[in-house]
Amino acid sequence: MSARKIPRNYRVITGCVASEKSANNAAEFEGSLERDLYHMLDFDWTVERFEEQPVEIRYKDARGKTRKYTPDVLIEYVPEVDRKPVLAEVKFRKELKEHWRDFKPRFRAALRFAKKNGWVFRLLTEREIRTQSLLNTKFLRRFKNRNVEKEDMHRILHQLARSEKTTPADLLAQLSDDQWEQAQLLPTVWYLVANRRIDVDLHQPLSMRCVLGSKD
Repeated sequence: MSARKIPRNYRVITGCVASEKSANNAAEFEGSLERDLYHMLDFDWTVERFEEQPVEIRYKDARGKTRKYTPDVLIEYVPEVDRKPVLAEVKFRKELKEHWRDFKPRFRAALRFAKKNGWVFRLLTEREIRTQSLLNTKFLRRFKNRNVEKEDMHRILHQLARSEKTTPADLLAQLSDDQWEQAQLLPTVWYLVANRRIDVDLHQPLSMRCVLGSKD
């Protein structure tokens, strides 16, 4: 259960991202950068579970006064990747630079707390979050729960298995000479990518010329 609840804020974007990976099935965010991170975590197959505002850490500030600090998220990974859980704080780089003196004691406390629990503490900024992977994630989310024909899925996967590696444009051309039918099949291709039935490098831009690989 989260260590704190996010209040309604009229100056900062707040809301929640529905996700089965969230400890509460819906991750509450405060700010667009947190929102983008939760979208990425929900889509990332290496992430098994994440929890926003997971723990409360006590620390002493520069004046020796006891304070409370709640990191933004705890990320846990699937066993196959053999990766330690990450306790993370989400901040814009500008904010970190402007307030580093105030942040430093709490981050040191978080480092110690994470190490004690067998975790890793990380600062996640727009540089780590607002990447090509995020753009791809936003594009594919619209296809992830789309209703598609099973027959179309089987046709696409069968053809892709024969080709081993191809592109969306070439794959559709192999399936049909009719441009209208190709247009009808394209959303199913992205559905299969979104649901990890087709392999693709999400660090590269998705396009009609990106490389698709068979998982079969």
